[in-house]
Amino acid sequence: VGASLALGALRRGPFRRPVGAPGVVEIVEGAIRYYGATEMGGEIPLRDLVEIRLLRLEGRAHWRLRSQSAEAMLIPVDAAGSAALADAFTALPGLHMGAVSAALAQVADQGDAMRTVWRRPV
Repeated sequence: VGASLALGALRRGPFRRPVGAPGVVEIVEGAIRYYGATEMGGEIPLRDLVEIRLLRLEGRAHWRLRSQSAEAMLIPVDAAGSAALADAFTALPGLHMGAVSAALAQVADQGDAMRTVWRRPV
């Protein structure tokens, strides 16, 4: 039990970052909400989420979440409350937290410009 808890904590580690971007992320009633201070905010229910990408915009890493209706929401990885995304993402079918954590480390550290980390299985 201790080993599985430790593994989960290690995989969530890259999600914990000092707040460096404006805006706040909340997970409320099965929906991801982002309240942007200088960027557009929005809300996407987890059941409507079809794709998660990590990308770099202007030197800063962002999550790009896309819904079934093709709406997209950008969330800086270092926005306040963004660590809660780790818990929300674990509810998605077929998502591997180890792969997401590795992608986050690469994109956030000046690596790939864009990387798809999850797509809803058909």
